[in-house]
Amino acid sequence: MQRQILEKNFFVERIVPRGMAHRLTPAEMDHYRKVQPSPAARRGVAEMPKQILAARPLLVRLARDVPATLGAKPALLVWGMKDFGFKPKPLLPRMQATFPGNVTVGLPRAKHYIQEDAPGEIAQAITERFG
Repeated sequence: MQRQILEKNFFVERIVPRGMAHRLTPAEMDHYRKVQPSPAARRGVAEMPKQILAARPLLVRLARDVPATLGAKPALLVWGMKDFGFKPKPLLPRMQATFPGNVTVGLPRAKHYIQEDAPGEIAQAITERFG
């Protein structure tokens, strides 16, 4: 996977479009490509999957400590209901239990990159919850 990311810009060419409900325009795709125009510029993205796996001890600690520390705080959970990375069925109930006073906004058509799929709905949810 790292090689595909470095050599073929796999993250931008395949993962980013797959994570959005709408099709990016050629100009939008070009914008994403220009952020990491060379294999050297893609090193961080290529390293990311390995780092996520290596972060397991931290994530376990956060899962244990966050509910006690932040669980009573007001929370807004904005979720792409078609997210393939953070699937709503197994994860959303866990987040709702962690933050019992939450307001949940499910974005029915949004995938992983909710800011691309539903920017207006996200801004509205933030304003309504915290504005």
